[in-house]
Amino acid sequence: MLKVIYPAQYCIREQEYCLAVIFEEFLGLDVELESRDDVNNIVISGDQKSLVLETHFFRLAQDSWLHPDSLPHLPLSFWDSTQSQLDINLVESEVPIIYGAPEIVISSDKIHVGFDLVGSVFFMLSRYEESVVTTRDIHHRFPAYASIAAKENFLDRPIVNEYIEILWSCLKQLWPTLERKERKFSIRPSCDVDHPFFIWAHSLRSLLRRSFSSLVRRGSPHEFLYLVSTYLRVQVKGYQADPYNTFDYIMEQCERYFCTCDFYFIADNTTSALDGFYDLEDLEIKKLMGVMYSRGHSIGLHGSYNSYNSDAQAKKEQKKLVNILDSLKIDVSSIGLRQHYLRWDILTTPRVWQNANCSFDSTLGFADKAGFRSGVCFEYPLYDLRDRTTLSIREKPLVLMERTVIDDCYMGLGYGDQASNYMIKLKNRCRQFNGEFVFLWHNSHLQSAEDRALFESLLRD
Repeated sequence: MLKVIYPAQYCIREQEYCLAVIFEEFLGLDVELESRDDVNNIVISGDQKSLVLETHFFRLAQDSWLHPDSLPHLPLSFWDSTQSQLDINLVESEVPIIYGAPEIVISSDKIHVGFDLVGSVFFMLSRYEESVVTTRDIHHRFPAYASIAAKENFLDRPIVNEYIEILWSCLKQLWPTLERKERKFSIRPSCDVDHPFFIWAHSLRSLLRRSFSSLVRRGSPHEFLYLVSTYLRVQVKGYQADPYNTFDYIMEQCERYFCTCDFYFIADNTTSALDGFYDLEDLEIKKLMGVMYSRGHSIGLHGSYNSYNSDAQAKKEQKKLVNILDSLKIDVSSIGLRQHYLRWDILTTPRVWQNANCSFDSTLGFADKAGFRSGVCFEYPLYDLRDRTTLSIREKPLVLMERTVIDDCYMGLGYGDQASNYMIKLKNRCRQFNGEFVFLWHNSHLQSAEDRALFESLLRD
């Protein structure tokens, strides 16, 4: 068994969390962990061989916890893996180094890694920078453009996975008989049910107002005719004719490619302009949930706009969903979550939803740019940066939301090859590390042939 010795004088709880995630969760290795006062770096030893990992981040954070002084210095340096004798699975040969020096020194019985692998993994998984950098958008979200990953152009790389691969290559160089946990690439589609039906999203009054605006202010008779005709058609033919009612299509396509879909429903309206215009008690919603569950798909909670920092609101919504699911004889042993508008306060939201008895979250993707917000395509336990403890609630990182790539207000890539190539690139990078490709596609964003073609391309393995 390998022994992992780590400094007792630097952020000991953070080191323990990160070492457990790396060795137990990600690599599946049985190691002995020991903290000691007489070491300054992390030392992995066994059979008279040793691997030394520098600990730059934890030294900084010990005296500057959640302070700008503990953030990485930009621009980052890059380590050129082609200069080493290691065989490493990487996205690109040059790897950005968040903390430490870009060097690895190898001898027959010792390897010294000059960059802080463990601290950098903690920095990304915990979303440490989001507790320090105060930049927020109009929805009080930490935006992609404020992140180091975007500034240094590695948001489209699962950098934590790459760091783990570097660590694994070093371990195998010293201890060739080691075996890691086997993983299999998986695709996990999800759907945030913001508006289950067009006719519910648009009252007659709001529809007339919007139609009038389309016709008079924007000079768009086509949009005017579409809105009015759609409303009338649904009134006559019922929900089967509703353009937002794409749930059967979503399930059929997921089943075709042997995937299950996570459907997230809004349980309360905390701001009338932005939350869902439906109630979980509605008969049509209950029928939808029943069909989804009977076909093997999952139902979770889409935390309302103002639930992300409110214990009381989170508990109210979780209880309402559980009561509905109980009444439908649907398993409630594991309730997943995604925040509406991807609102997330790293110092508050994880604890709020753990207190509300949610098992996992899948919010951690950026709204303004798709990619690896946490730097990883593996599930992992969240960390409470305020109380400095490991949480029981787990994160399934969101890699891609369709609107992020397509819509003009975000990346604006539309439906052409550029959008398709970017989406498939992210999917393939999850595949490269046998990770989980979690993506979000709204039921209300599947009306065009272009939407459906892109959606199906992400399911296709």
